[in-house]
Amino acid sequence: MRSLSTCKDEPGTVAERAGPDPLRGTPQRAAQYDTQRSRLTVPRPAHCRPLLAHTSALSEKHPPPWGDALRSSPLRPPGDPAWGWAVPGGLAAELCPCPPAGQAVDATNLRYVAAIILSEKQCQDRLQETNKSCNALLLMLGQKARTAEVELAKEKAVCGKDREGLALARRAAEEQLAECGRAREQQRQERQLAEDRLQKVQALCLQLDKDKFEADLRSLWRDSIIPRRLDSLSYGLYAPLGPELDAIRRGCDLLPGVMSSKVEELARSLRAGIERVARENSDLQRQKLEAEQGLRAGQEAREKAEKEAQAREAKLQAECARQTQLALEEKAALRRERDGAAKELQERKREAEQAKMQLAVSNSALDTCIKAKSQPLSVPRPVGPAPNPPPVIDAAGLEEFKRRILESQRPPAGSPAAPASG
Repeated sequence: MRSLSTCKDEPGTVAERAGPDPLRGTPQRAAQYDTQRSRLTVPRPAHCRPLLAHTSALSEKHPPPWGDALRSSPLRPPGDPAWGWAVPGGLAAELCPCPPAGQAVDATNLRYVAAIILSEKQCQDRLQETNKSCNALLLMLGQKARTAEVELAKEKAVCGKDREGLALARRAAEEQLAECGRAREQQRQERQLAEDRLQKVQALCLQLDKDKFEADLRSLWRDSIIPRRLDSLSYGLYAPLGPELDAIRRGCDLLPGVMSSKVEELARSLRAGIERVARENSDLQRQKLEAEQGLRAGQEAREKAEKEAQAREAKLQAECARQTQLALEEKAALRRERDGAAKELQERKREAEQAKMQLAVSNSALDTCIKAKSQPLSVPRPVGPAPNPPPVIDAAGLEEFKRRILESQRPPAGSPAAPASG
């Protein structure tokens, strides 16, 4: 702390009584040292004059390691190279026994410092607990996110399989529908062809009217010369031929019916032959159509197979590209996580080293203060009234003390800022 005493008499510096400052060496550091020296100027009371001879002995007995300790103190603003060294309270009391009012101010400042240290420790404890809870929450959220990603991947795989199955079923149904359409078209063409052939046969084969044909034959028979000739023979000289002539007449009368039967049988056989030839032609035409349809179906199947092969190849290429992209993204994410983990580890190591250094500095300063307070004093101290019990720390006074401490640690506006030593 910079406020060592409130005594007012003769000007003097703590640096003169404590020894040389190791910060002096460069013009910048010299300027900073002079600035700090002017800040650390405290009044030298009249009753402290006989102690000047004793000051050098105390300086030799109490070397100034607290200057380095206070440079790493938590109260020092970051990057402030102009932080000087200050004399601990015990040594300051030895060098300059102050009136009770100054001791009360110092005691108040010490209580403020203790309150600040306790508050800082509590804040650090709360920060550690908060960090632990945040880390646990982040770990839990990461586990939940990984579980959700795994479940999402499983659902995507199941949905992909279902979609592929539905696509296969749809293609099969479309193929069956196309096959049914082709079969229906083939049957329609065959029926149309059969009807055309039947109409042609019916047009070629006229209907035979048996009764009319027989009547025409009978009228032709009556109009012919044969019946009249047979009638004239019955009145001739050949009387014994009468019965044979009757038989011949009856045979001639039955001849039109026999001829019509023969003609009908001939027409029936002719019609059957024509129908057989028509059926054979229909069969040949159907076979031709089936061959053409088979050839067309083969060409369509080949084209479809080529298209499916191209589609599968494109799908495989897209899937390979996607998997490659995902692998690259995952690799980049892992690299970022590794870099972040390395940076965090370095930061934690740096914080641990700083904490160790601060702890070592605090221990050194505490040991120095204890040693300084434990040294016997040859200078008689004025006897004052009995100390009162420590009052309750005032919050407003504590804040004002913090503000003054921070303002006292700010570097001067004209001095150049030196780089902070790590």
